[in-house]
Amino acid sequence: MKRIYLDSNASMPLRPEAKEAMNHYVHYLGNPSSAHHFGVQLNQCLTQAREALAELLNVKPSEVVFTSGATESNFLAIYGMLPRVSALFTGTTEHASLLENVKEAITRSHNKDLYLCAVGPSGYVTDKIFDATYRSVQQEITQNIPGDDHRYPFLASFMMANHETGIISDLSPLSKIIKSYGGLFHTDASQALGKIPVDFSHVDMATLSSHKLGGPCGVGALMIKEHVPFSPVLCGGGQEHGLRSGTPSLPLIWGFVEAVRASLSEAGVRHFHACQTWRDEAEQNIHALAPHARIFGQHTPRLPQTLCLSMPHISKDIQLAAFDLESVAVSGGSACHSGVSEPSVVLSAMGVGEEEASTAIRMSMGWHTQEDDVKHFVWLWKKIYQQLNKRGKTRHVHAA
Repeated sequence: MKRIYLDSNASMPLRPEAKEAMNHYVHYLGNPSSAHHFGVQLNQCLTQAREALAELLNVKPSEVVFTSGATESNFLAIYGMLPRVSALFTGTTEHASLLENVKEAITRSHNKDLYLCAVGPSGYVTDKIFDATYRSVQQEITQNIPGDDHRYPFLASFMMANHETGIISDLSPLSKIIKSYGGLFHTDASQALGKIPVDFSHVDMATLSSHKLGGPCGVGALMIKEHVPFSPVLCGGGQEHGLRSGTPSLPLIWGFVEAVRASLSEAGVRHFHACQTWRDEAEQNIHALAPHARIFGQHTPRLPQTLCLSMPHISKDIQLAAFDLESVAVSGGSACHSGVSEPSVVLSAMGVGEEEASTAIRMSMGWHTQEDDVKHFVWLWKKIYQQLNKRGKTRHVHAA
């Protein structure tokens, strides 16, 4: 039986272009920091990779810092700015790699404050929500900054697209509000890059991930604009412009670059446009059978290849097991928490009740997905829904 992988928001299969680049550079010898021929050659290849990625992202090569992935990039964005800001703002639907690092940073720091912005039904922090949140604490923040202190009043971090629902944040007006109050703006663009057009002109820092768009695991980047007073967190050999020490992996970096190039190509863009059509048709077919099945974020701009929906009265655990038995891989939410049988934090923050949130799963497509894969998902969803409802297999109610 053919296995169908529909969990690309967790990790997208390796693109052939990325694999080819990795196979090429894995044979290179040496360390890019060495002064001999091999080191100089590697350093030139690293510079070329940085320039290539910068051109693809429309940023400067000096603004690209290679990391081990999104978790490290989010970590660096928070801790690298912690000495230069008085407060941190973020949203309740952020990925755990951002949210937990922010909370830990505040715990370790005795003179910083964390403010969580609600999202509401829209699923993202709007400029109006942030404005109201900041105004309510503005005096508290500014009075803690001495007149001769050159710190920024705050760092705000809000994701570009949500990992569970696919909901896309409207960052442009949000950026204007943040800048008007003198703050710095970081965004986690891990899920957005390669799936929708991205614009980094209105942010100060951005987190990027390789394996979310078909590159290898273990590599990513943090885009840091030149004006940002970033403090190095990982010290040592002074690699990455002195901002992130550690010997870079040329095969992983070039695999990342070629995955970005492929995803932004005409064929890559065209494929995800097709994914959106397949997803929309899937939603219509599912609603025809189960009108009460809820499509989360249906009336909000979403990633074209992401579908988060409920199966009325059927727990996500039972659904996932049923799909897996039929050789179809889907998810119950974020990969970091998919093994935990609890309602989605993201959906709860959007005001979705515990019972309904516990029936939600996510289907996410990648560069490899075909229309027949999505049609099979819909057919199987209907089969599971009808069979389990007929047997009376309802969701588990979690004890308070």
